[in-house]
Amino acid sequence: MPLLKFITNVPESHMACDLELKLSSKLKECISQWKEQYFTVWLLPGQRIIRGRDNSPNAIIEIYCCAAFYDAEINRKITRLLIEFGSNELGIQQDRMSVLLYRPRTDCVGLANGTLVSDLVSEQSSQTLPTWE
Repeated sequence: MPLLKFITNVPESHMACDLELKLSSKLKECISQWKEQYFTVWLLPGQRIIRGRDNSPNAIIEIYCCAAFYDAEINRKITRLLIEFGSNELGIQQDRMSVLLYRPRTDCVGLANGTLVSDLVSEQSSQTLPTWE
């Protein structure tokens, strides 16, 4: 269920052809309780974005996941890993990236055949799933 959206003004021509796979692997490091087969990575290169009235390379990284982001220290680690990844892979300065972590309710995420995540796991049990160490 985790969805990672990487929005950047870096052109696609400056990105590795397997960047989505690398992002998926990095997301697995961050959110280990989900199998990677359920991950979605959405790459939006070449967007018109400015930060501080400056259009030099920058990025916004959004992650949506029902069973994550309950602990501030883990959220800091996730943020650090993803910003370091963006800096290393795309040469974006670390202070030119932001990470937004979203935790939708389990009854607000639909899957195949009309199944909701809440049909598979309760809201409370999603808080007790194993977390990133």
